Amino acid sequence: MKDGVTVHMMVRNEERFIRTALEAVLPIAKEIIVFDTGSTDDTVKIVGGIKSKKIRLFLKGPVSPSALVGLRNEMAEMTKTEWFFVVDGDEIFFIKGQKKALAVLMGLPKSIARVEVTIRDFVNDCHLVARDRLSGKLWRSKTIRFFGNYPFEYGAPRDFPEKDFSEFSSNALKEEVICFHMGFFQRSFRDTDVGVGRHWRKMPFPVLFYFGSYPPNFPIKGGPLLSAVRLILYNAVGVLHVLFHKREQKRDAASGRHYLR
Repeated sequence: MKDGVTVHMMVRNEERFIRTALEAVLPIAKEIIVFDTGSTDDTVKIVGGIKSKKIRLFLKGPVSPSALVGLRNEMAEMTKTEWFFVVDGDEIFFIKGQKKALAVLMGLPKSIARVEVTIRDFVNDCHLVARDRLSGKLWRSKTIRFFGNYPFEYGAPRDFPEKDFSEFSSNALKEEVICFHMGFFQRSFRDTDVGVGRHWRKMPFPVLFYFGSYPPNFPIKGGPLLSAVRLILYNAVGVLHVLFHKREQKRDAASGRHYLR
């Protein structure tokens, strides 16, 4: 395996953010593998119009949610670098120091196969965010394969799919690599063609006002006055979701119903 990082992008109807998402990771990538799974908007045209020899676009056509995990593993088999970086079409990454990030990544012990970065979820507004969270986005190519069904698939060592994340993960890049996640925004005028996985997220709580900086060419703008009104509204909705969820938990506990987590 070569040193460096290959970016994996599996997309469908991502025309709003796909150019910015790709351009943000071009500098750090040795190669970018893009699988399009049946876009009906301008996603393919936009990706094909980016002039870079690093980008390899494959038109896979529409596939079922259960087949998407197989495509992720196909990408892993195609990868020639030590690490691959899973990037969605609504994720705009800001890498504070590219050389430092790569040095940290290449210096991790072989027991580490999953690296978490900071995810910053923007809530339908460029001034509003959920609390930052960590998520595994960088994976060691020889070790990792994917299991489960989209949108709840997960990566794990190929021979030990039940192994706990904590046993093979690191958060060494949580300060260096920040994902500006646009998952609460409309991502295409053909969003309704996508179905599974596009609008399943509940309103987070609390929603916070964001005072930080943005990546170059950040595609969303807006005035803070409207954002303040939305802040009140979104937190009111979030409180209702929390109360309803607690009531569901009490009802399920009383009935003896349990869910896999």
